[in-house]
Amino acid sequence: MRIKGIMFIGFAIVLLLFLEVSPAGAQEKKNGNGREKLAVMDLEATYGISEDLSYALSDFLRGEIFAQGEYEVVSKADLDALARRKSLQQQAGADCTDTGCLAELGKALGTKYMVYGSISKAGTLYIISLSLLDTVGENAGVLNRINERCTCSEEKLFDTMQQAAAKIMDKGVFASGTGSTAGVRMGTVAVKSSSGTELGNTYTETTTGMEFVTVPGGCFQMGSNSGDSDEQPVHEVCVDDFQIGKYEVTQGQWREVMENNPAKFMNGDNYPIEQVGWADVQDYISKLNRKSGRSFRLPTEAEWEYACRSGGRDEQYCGGNNVDSLAWYKDNSSGSTHQVGTKSPNGLGIYDMSGNVWEWTTDWYDKRSYGKSPRQNPAGPSSGSYRVFRGGGWRYNQGGVRSAVRLRDSPVYRSSGLGFRLVSPGK
Repeated sequence: MRIKGIMFIGFAIVLLLFLEVSPAGAQEKKNGNGREKLAVMDLEATYGISEDLSYALSDFLRGEIFAQGEYEVVSKADLDALARRKSLQQQAGADCTDTGCLAELGKALGTKYMVYGSISKAGTLYIISLSLLDTVGENAGVLNRINERCTCSEEKLFDTMQQAAAKIMDKGVFASGTGSTAGVRMGTVAVKSSSGTELGNTYTETTTGMEFVTVPGGCFQMGSNSGDSDEQPVHEVCVDDFQIGKYEVTQGQWREVMENNPAKFMNGDNYPIEQVGWADVQDYISKLNRKSGRSFRLPTEAEWEYACRSGGRDEQYCGGNNVDSLAWYKDNSSGSTHQVGTKSPNGLGIYDMSGNVWEWTTDWYDKRSYGKSPRQNPAGPSSGSYRVFRGGGWRYNQGGVRSAVRLRDSPVYRSSGLGFRLVSPGK
C-alpha cells in the first residue's frame, strides 16, 4: 500500500503540471498533445467498502489510465473546481449516477469520456464494476462495461484495479456488437461456495449472447412485514445454486429468436424487451431451447428475490438502499425504459432487478402463499389465474421497486413496463 501511495503522489504531481484548469480550456475535447480528455468519477462504495478505500481506488484508477499515455485525465479536484465555476456542483456529486447526467456533465466540462462505477464486497470477494461512457460523437453512449473480481486483501485489490483500468479503455468492444452483452466482459477469480459452486464465473449463451451470473444457494428471509399484505409473513426460504441473467432480456436478444420486436420503446437493441406476456415468454423460451439445445426457464419467485437481494441480504431495493443509483423508476426514468446495465449492479453483479421493467416469474399468484410456503425451493401454487412479476418498472414510484414488492396479472397480459430475465441450466 505504501508503494501504491508513493506512485499516486508522483502521478498527482505530474498531473498538476499537466492540467490547466480554466473555463475556456475545459471546452476543448483534446489538449495540445492531441490527447482526449477523460474524467473518472469516484467509485460508489457499497456492501462493506469504506469511503477511504473507494477514494484511494478511484485515484489509483485515474493514475493507471493516465499512465496509458492516451488521455488527459481530469482529476477529481479539478473536475469539482470546473463544476463549481459552471454551477454544476450537484451533477459532480453522488447524485450524478446515470448515463444521462454523466453525459451532460462530460459535455459541460469538455471531457469526451467518463469512467464511473462501484466497488462492493461479499465476504472476501471484491467486485469492481466499471463503465466507459462516450459523451459526444456517433458512438455516444456506453462503450464498455466490465466486472473484475478478486478474492484477496485490500493491497492485492489494487492489482485487480490495474487490470480493470486496462480493460475498461477497450472502446471497440461495445461498438462492434448489437446485442446488449456483445461487449460485456467479466474478469474473474474463481471462488467456490460451500456447495462447491464456482462464484465469479459467468456463462454466455451463444445463440443470443445472453450472460448469466452464478448465484450460490442459501437461506434467507423472504418478504416484508412493512410492505403489502401479500408480502407477509416474512418467512425463511432456502434455494439451491442457480444461474440468472445478468441483464433483463433485451430487444436484440428477443428478435434474434422470435424475428420480431413488440416493444413500445424501440430505442435500440440494448433496451429491455417489453410488451410481452407470460405466454409470449414461454414461446420465446421454447424456441431458444430448441436452437440452443438447453433448458432455460423463468426464475421462481424465491430465486428471483434471493438474487435480487444480493444472495438473500436485507436490502430495501435490489442491491441496497439507494434507489437512485440502482433503479430506473418514476422520478428518474423520464417516462420510458433505459438501456440495460446503466445503473449500479447489486452485490452479485446483476443489473436492473429493481426498476426499468417488471420481470415475469414462474409462480402462480396466491395472496396467502407466504403463510404456507415450503422452506426448500418453493415454486408457488400448483395452479391459479394470475402469474407473478417482480421488481417494479420505470413508471412506478420508489415504493413500487422494492425487493419484496409483488404484482400479478393474466398470462396473456402485456405492458410497456413488463419484461423478463431467464435462469440458465448451467454450463
